Amino acid sequence: MPLMSIDYLGGIAPVQAFGTVSGHPFYFRARGDSWVFAVSTYHTAPDPLSALVGKQQGFVLSKPYGRVGDMAASAMPEDVAQGILRRCARAFAAFVGSEGVR
Repeated sequence: MPLMSIDYLGGIAPVQAFGTVSGHPFYFRARGDSWVFAVSTYHTAPDPLSALVGKQQGFVLSKPYGRVGDMAASAMPEDVAQGILRRCARAFAAFVGSEGVR
């Protein structure tokens, strides 16, 4: 398991988290009927939000949650979010290994 540090996890509409994974800053947001996880791999501007808007290098995962249009992700339980974050961290570690990003 890659080293992940969650500095914040909470909220409702959206549920958000931020911290670091394998030394890179990440941002997680669950709202509406989906969630997104973004990691910055751009060392001179380490803002994971920049990966979401495609302005910098990064890693982004996004998946639906609940039924289309049902807002289930907005009230995602913390334990569910933590499980998603662990899976995202493993996916990022595989990406780092395959892409050589350090």
